[in-house]
Amino acid sequence: MASGGIRYDSDSVFAKIVRGELPCVKLFETLHAIAILDAFPMVKGHALLIPKAGFPTLADCPPAVAADVLRELPRLVRAVMEATGAEGVNVVSNNGAAAGQEVFHVHFHVIPRSAGDGLVRFAPSAAQMLDSASAEEVAMAIRERLASAGPDDASAPPVAGTPLAMLLDAHALVLRLHEFVHRHVDALVVRVVRALFGRLLG
Repeated sequence: MASGGIRYDSDSVFAKIVRGELPCVKLFETLHAIAILDAFPMVKGHALLIPKAGFPTLADCPPAVAADVLRELPRLVRAVMEATGAEGVNVVSNNGAAAGQEVFHVHFHVIPRSAGDGLVRFAPSAAQMLDSASAEEVAMAIRERLASAGPDDASAPPVAGTPLAMLLDAHALVLRLHEFVHRHVDALVVRVVRALFGRLLG
């Protein structure tokens, strides 16, 4: 059971698309994600970015998995906007039935927008600015939840085998090689130069 009592649906349409059991109009695929055209688009060019890993909502998605998927979002947004000539784009992730989620496999809608396109817009902001007492009340509640949950992957060791972990391993290797060169090769070069000059001067 996932957070919020939402169970992952391994037989959902997106899970089947990821497994190759259902057809789709694929835009691109990576090790961690697949981008497709929405089969029932709100507008021409409506695309979806879907993690291959199975989690019902973004709240259930491990940070390393989310990072591997969301790194693909900017290029998908750019491609959709350029291909459709859109003036803007909505990036939407519905999490939970109350938020309008129908397929319980986390996914992101990329919806091209143009002025006067008639698509649903978010409700306007409140007429009055949030007062400090209300702001502090909800901020304190959120901070308490964050504190009780503990640090996320930002301060924890990266999951082995993820791009971040491999990048950090490569960086550590480069640093070790640099240290080796500095300690040993430089000294060897000095000895060789001294030997050569010694022969030339001798």
